[in-house]
Amino acid sequence: MIRFRHYNSSRLDPEKRYGIAFYVHPKAKTLDIYFGSHVFVLFVGRSYRARDWGMITYIGIDGEMSGTDIDAGHKLIQIGLAKYVNDQVASIGYLINPGEMEWSLQAEEVHQFSREYINKYGLSPDSVDIASSTWANPSTQKRDFVMVGFNVGSFDRPFIKQTLPLLYGKFSRRSVDLNSLIFSMSATNSTFERIKGKAKDYAIENMDGMFSDFKNRQHDAEYDAVMALYCFEYLRTLIKGEQK
Repeated sequence: MIRFRHYNSSRLDPEKRYGIAFYVHPKAKTLDIYFGSHVFVLFVGRSYRARDWGMITYIGIDGEMSGTDIDAGHKLIQIGLAKYVNDQVASIGYLINPGEMEWSLQAEEVHQFSREYINKYGLSPDSVDIASSTWANPSTQKRDFVMVGFNVGSFDRPFIKQTLPLLYGKFSRRSVDLNSLIFSMSATNSTFERIKGKAKDYAIENMDGMFSDFKNRQHDAEYDAVMALYCFEYLRTLIKGEQK
């Protein structure tokens, strides 16, 4: 199946209006072309279905920010998303140059992107918003898409709403915070850490070979989005008594 979408976005940063990005993962491909004020998004592959999770579509999502305080002027600088495409995990990730922002050196130590790197390689928020929202939900119909991630509701969600309003609008108001889910199964801090560690071990095992070089690490948004989806898969089996 080939699906094609065309958008016009005259607000694209002139320096970002020309370029091409090709994101591919097993059984799911997107080709995003930025030309002038136009954005072309090409999808190649079979139509996807949720992974035996009913009508709700869970999407792993993670953001990296220039700092932790949105009120102080920190901004979203990288977005990652992951979903199931024919029982395989597909993912995308974009660097974002939000323009003027406050910058935390402590946050830089975590995400490992310099301000200069973001200024040089980050795409405009408009272009990322169009591409990521279309990838998350290609349909024009409103669906029950739910964010899944660690602290996704309290931390990531406000930054996404501020910088990527189209993507934000694709999601339900509900979200799955994995830390809260693990706390609900834990009587002690040591139990929390044990369950969280096992969930991440399960994710890392399933992610073997998916990423390479600088992207093969936690605190890359795309990597963490995939990890969130696999952690959720593990925790669901734990709840159903299929894991110990």
